[in-house]
Amino acid sequence: MIHDAPLVVTTQVPTLVLHGDQDASAPIELTGRKTAALLGSATLRVYPGAGHGLYASDHEAINTDILTFIGGTGDGQPPACS
Repeated sequence: MIHDAPLVVTTQVPTLVLHGDQDASAPIELTGRKTAALLGSATLRVYPGAGHGLYASDHEAINTDILTFIGGTGDGQPPACS
């Protein structure tokens, strides 16, 4: 259940939603997918086989995805400053 749905709907910034498809404590169908849908233009990145601690189990993929999302190269280097 998303408790802040009214706030989520008003979000007007690019948003990356990261979620493991095996998260037992926050199931993707109840949280990640609903959050991404409420945001409308969010990017949902699902990590197959990952649970709630995906930041530990899938840190390299997450770092790459975040850097790519914010305009980095995805090669571990931060985005160039403008």
